[in-house]
Amino acid sequence: MGGVPPFGYRVENRKLLVDETAAAHVRWIFARFIEIGSCTVLAREVCARGLGTPRGNRIDKKYLYRMLSNRAYLGEAVHKGDSYPGEHDAIIDPEIWDRVHTILQESPRKRAARTRAETPALLKGLLFGPDGAAFSPTHTRKGGRLYRYYVSQTVLKHG
Repeated sequence: MGGVPPFGYRVENRKLLVDETAAAHVRWIFARFIEIGSCTVLAREVCARGLGTPRGNRIDKKYLYRMLSNRAYLGEAVHKGDSYPGEHDAIIDPEIWDRVHTILQESPRKRAARTRAETPALLKGLLFGPDGAAFSPTHTRKGGRLYRYYVSQTVLKHG
């Protein structure tokens, strides 16, 4: 085994040992994902908590998907696509793992649509530009006040 250990573990004498402080964050991430079902929203919450990778980088959506799919958290080692019992302790219970992967099996488009449905954009799906492209809701802040407006998909995609 080589490289950087998974978030929540540390290496001593070529063995993975649980780092309890980071492991608590990993358990929170898995539990929170079960509650909200969105890595995008979860990434924002993780950043708001000030959590970072072991190398000090920002935890983004891609990192969270990899973390939620890493079988090392079950106490397993993966070699060439096959999973074997590892010599390290598990951080995540199999029940929580199964619940997370049930959510991940659902289409990402459906999960994203559910997250977007919570945004308070009254005209979403009703406004279209002269070229037929839909308008998307967005917002800006000025002086602590939130201003909502709509921008054409053509402008967003092509400038």
